Amino acid sequence: MSDGAEIVIDRDLTKKTLLLTSSEMYDDLITAYRTGGYKPNEIRSMLLDLRAIPHEVVPTTLNIAIIAMDHYIEYSGSRRLGLFMWRQHQR
Repeated sequence: MSDGAEIVIDRDLTKKTLLLTSSEMYDDLITAYRTGGYKPNEIRSMLLDLRAIPHEVVPTTLNIAIIAMDHYIEYSGSRRLGLFMWRQHQR
C-alpha cells in the first residue's frame, strides 16, 4: 500500500477512524484505469476489492470541500477531493 494507507485502513477497521469518500472517486478510478489500459473486468475486480475497505460515501458539498482542504493543509496532501478523507472518532 502507499505511504500511510495501511495505517489509515487499520484505524478504520478498528473503528478509530471513519473513512469518507466522494462518489466521484469511483469515476476517477475507472477513468484512470481505463486510461492505463486496464480491461473492464480488471477494473470491476478492483472496484469489488474496495468493498473490503469500510467507507462512507458523502456528497462533495462546499463544507466537505473545506474540510478536505483543512486535511490537505494539516497533512500536506496533494490528492483530489474524490479520494479518501477521514475524521477521528470522538472518544
